[in-house]
Amino acid sequence: MILWMDACYKGKTGAACGIEAERIDSSLPLAEYSALDFRVEEYMPGSFYLRELPLLLSVLKRCAHYPDIVVVDGYVWLSGNRPGLGARLYHETGNTVPVIGIAKNPYKGHNSCIQVTRGRSKRPLFITAAGIDQERAACMVRQMAGSFRIPDMMRLADMCARRVLDSSRQVLES
Repeated sequence: MILWMDACYKGKTGAACGIEAERIDSSLPLAEYSALDFRVEEYMPGSFYLRELPLLLSVLKRCAHYPDIVVVDGYVWLSGNRPGLGARLYHETGNTVPVIGIAKNPYKGHNSCIQVTRGRSKRPLFITAAGIDQERAACMVRQMAGSFRIPDMMRLADMCARRVLDSSRQVLES
């Protein structure tokens, strides 16, 4: 099983979603899992994981099947081999579940990621990985379903997280 995860925030409220699929090239999800937190940490440059990691771990705990691979929206490793969100998630799983990071923007000073272009886009995705060879991870990202720059399952995880966050705001406003 593969689990694509993403999170989003509004103020102190954060939501995350995981989209589960059978294979790396699956175009249909098997399940979706979500988490919501009304006390997320403030954004701190270089410490993004403080904000997002608790949400991703909550999603992981809700999964019916423990994933064989997790794909996150972000970096696994930062410049200078500093652990990013994905490396910290890998560590939290006891270094047992490989993590592939798909970042949409370059990280200043990072030169060990692999750039992958998908679809008709000229803009690359920046791939890093833990627990799996980075070249293999990049190949897997190329195989992911979807004809656009962002793989379909990653887009679904993003849309799900935004939907959960929007739903929480509607409940709070009523």
